[in-house]
Amino acid sequence: MIECLSNYFNTFLTESLLVLGFTEVAVEALVQGGLIILVLLLIWIAHRISHRPLKRLIENKMVASKDWIEMPKYGC
Repeated sequence: MIECLSNYFNTFLTESLLVLGFTEVAVEALVQGGLIILVLLLIWIAHRISHRPLKRLIENKMVASKDWIEMPKYGC
């Protein structure tokens, strides 16, 4: 699926940029760079989405363990 999407963007953008007067080499570099930036953006979004629940879970565990450590001792 990613390869089909890449091919679609490649052909669509290549035709559009060639009409604007860019050379084949420049178009290829622009398309590849754009696809790399798109992948990095998607990875960053996935990281932000998955990082928040994990961060909350870690913070809750730290608070729970700190409360357990600081419990008052009875007896002696």
